Amino acid sequence: MRRFETMIGETVIVSRPKHWKNHILPALSLLTCLAFASARWVFRSHTILDLFPGFTSTEVGRTLFGYVSGVKEFLVPVEMAVVLLVSLQALVAIAGIAATRYYVTDRRVVATSGLLNVRVCEILIGRIETVELNESFYERLFGSGDILIVSAGTSIYLDDVYEARRFRMILIEQMTGQT
Repeated sequence: MRRFETMIGETVIVSRPKHWKNHILPALSLLTCLAFASARWVFRSHTILDLFPGFTSTEVGRTLFGYVSGVKEFLVPVEMAVVLLVSLQALVAIAGIAATRYYVTDRRVVATSGLLNVRVCEILIGRIETVELNESFYERLFGSGDILIVSAGTSIYLDDVYEARRFRMILIEQMTGQT
C-alpha cells in the first residue's frame, strides 16, 4: 500500500524528506548500544560496575543483596535488556524519521509521516492563506527549517524540511500560479 496517492491528472512538483540531521542522535545511540554489546561480548566476565573505580561487583553484592554470588547473574541480563530496548527505540526513531515526507503537487500540499501508523495531512493550494518559514541560525547553516502552512480551517506544520527555503518558494509559485 502506498502512503501517498496522487489524484487523476495531478503531478508532484517537489518532494522533500525530513532533514538528515534528525538521524544523528538515534544513530549515535544505536552505535553506542552496539559498542556496549560488543564490549560486553568480549569482556564476558566483567559487569558495568567494574568500570567504576572503588566499586566491584562483590562489594555491591554484599551491600545491596546481602550475598555475593548472584550479582553478576543479575546484572548481565539487566544490562543487555537496557541495550536491547535502547537499540529498538533508536531503530524505530530512525525508521519514523525516514518515513516522513512532504509533497507539493499542482493542487495540494501533503505531509505523510509514520511507519506502521501512517498519518497524512493535506491542504488544497487554493485554500492556503499564509506560508511561514522558521529557521534558526543552525538550521540555515544545515539548509533546513520549519514551515507552517495556514488555511481557513486548519494548518500543517512541516518540521525540519530539507531545503526548506526552496520548498517554500516552490509552494508560493504554485499558489500564485507562476511556473
